[in-house]
This record gives sequence, C-alpha cells and structure tokens, in this order.
Amino acid sequence: MPVVWHNIWIDPQHAAFVRSAADNNETVPTVVLDGTTYVNPTPRKLLTMINESHPALRRLPSSLAAWRAFRRNRAS
Repeated sequence: MPVVWHNIWIDPQHAAFVRSAADNNETVPTVVLDGTTYVNPTPRKLLTMINESHPALRRLPSSLAAWRAFRRNRAS
C-alpha cells in the first residue's frame, strides 16, 4: 500500500493540516486513510483499519512482521 510521509516541522502547510485535525496540536502520527483522518492511532488499530478498507492486500503473519516490512520499505 503506498504511503506518503510529510515532515510537519519543515512543511508549514502540512503542519497546519495536522493542527486542524488534532485540536491545534502537532500530534503525530496523523494518518489519512481513505479520506478519513486519524490522530495517533495505535499500530494494531491502523492495521485493522487497513485490513477493513483494503481486504485484497497481501497479509503478513504478524504486526511485528508488518512493522519490519514497513521500516524496510521506508528506508529504501
């Protein structure tokens, strides 16, 4: 699943978006999934939301495996 990262400490436009979603706080992560914004979801909640929104995605055997794959993909 494609992921787009924004650094709110160097990008004022995205910082303003995060503040608008998080009661004027710069709370991260702020995640937008299928047009809905979530402020600081737990990894388990985020995986559940992704699984519900995109049931055809390939599943990894555990949350830890998903986290490792995420970190590996982010580094490349």
